[in-house]
Amino acid sequence: DEDDPDGTSIVLVALRDVRKGEALTVGTAEDEDEEEEGEDDGIESDKEDGESYDDGAHERNAPEGVDPRCVARQDWGEGTEVLRGDEIPEEVPRSMEPNCELVETEGRDEVVLRALRAVAEGEVLTIAPEEDGEYEEVEVDLSTGEMVRLDR
Repeated sequence: DEDDPDGTSIVLVALRDVRKGEALTVGTAEDEDEEEEGEDDGIESDKEDGESYDDGAHERNAPEGVDPRCVARQDWGEGTEVLRGDEIPEEVPRSMEPNCELVETEGRDEVVLRALRAVAEGEVLTIAPEEDGEYEEVEVDLSTGEMVRLDR
């Protein structure tokens, strides 16, 4: 920004191909430990003192949605390694009918996301829920990646 005395700028780096009209999800590169120590994350808030954001929504400009890395970029066959190590998001969507599983590789101390069945391009990659986990039911609009909570 020309009016910015610090000469700082914001750069967006796409982690995958982005289609025209697609909603963007923007995450910060800030270390979570820094925020816990009370350091400013550089994001101006319109919240009142004492109010907090849910799910880190202040870090994104899009509605709550699926991490783009959890959308298949191509067709995958059963047993195929879909994502590896740092490519796997911290929160992979859960499903009662998962299409993938997290597997530790032998001798490499690395986790991979492996297809349990054929996965089509554009399909949301999911894993089974934890037995003792509590979850909200949501539907995903595949055209936008936006999640809609189901009221049941």
